[in-house]
Amino acid sequence: MHEVATTRIITKHTKPWYTSDLSERFKKLRVLKRKCCNRKSPVNVSVYKQFLSDTVELVKQAERQYWLNECGKLALLDDKSKWKAIERLTNSKSGNSVQPIRSQQQGEQVYLFDDAEIVTEMEKYHVVVEDPQVQTDEILKFLVNYEVLAKNYDADDLMNSPISGYEVECTFGTGSPTPGPDQISSTLIDKADRSSMMRCLHFLWNQAWLYGQFFQEWKHEVRVVIPKPGKDDYHDCAAYRTISITSCLGKRFERITSQRLLAILADLV
Repeated sequence: MHEVATTRIITKHTKPWYTSDLSERFKKLRVLKRKCCNRKSPVNVSVYKQFLSDTVELVKQAERQYWLNECGKLALLDDKSKWKAIERLTNSKSGNSVQPIRSQQQGEQVYLFDDAEIVTEMEKYHVVVEDPQVQTDEILKFLVNYEVLAKNYDADDLMNSPISGYEVECTFGTGSPTPGPDQISSTLIDKADRSSMMRCLHFLWNQAWLYGQFFQEWKHEVRVVIPKPGKDDYHDCAAYRTISITSCLGKRFERITSQRLLAILADLV
């Protein structure tokens, strides 16, 4: 293979429309430039500028013709090969970003290019889950009994008692350091003055717990789409996975409430 074909490395500086004729013109242009620098006579300057102008125009024509030829080849390819050819032409790497997504609309296969359309299609596949509408007698009976037990709780039980300082203390050092939409990271909370942060979190979470409120800001999320490695077709939603990043304050508050719920459910089940 190496005997009949040369190795070609494509970079952002590569200009495949440079032909041997253009290379010869560049050599002559360099000679004229040196001649002009050595002796800046009106004739030398005029010849150099005219040759430079003609060379620039030839380069533009060669580039335009190259892209026309490459685009003409795309029309002969199937959809899968077409996108791979476009990736080679634009030097894009598979897996670095979301590619056009294939979708079925009114019985026809189409490709989505708009960011908003791609987000909607990804959410339909990864986020929206159809209600299975499974309601057995056993599940309904458990929910009714649990509702009765919840209404009969005393003021001193676990679900109504204030959040303790110990529960707040246990949240430090947990969770991902990646900040959510509020740009508050767990590292920021953990490295702040511990006593001051304890008082702030203790007051904030107890207010949310007392009034049964989960602040709207804690429900916001940043959803990141990550391509799965080794997939042959990145125009399918199944070739990607999603990660949701929410507020660190909300996640740590949920950690406390979930521990309490697990303790109550362990006694009821």
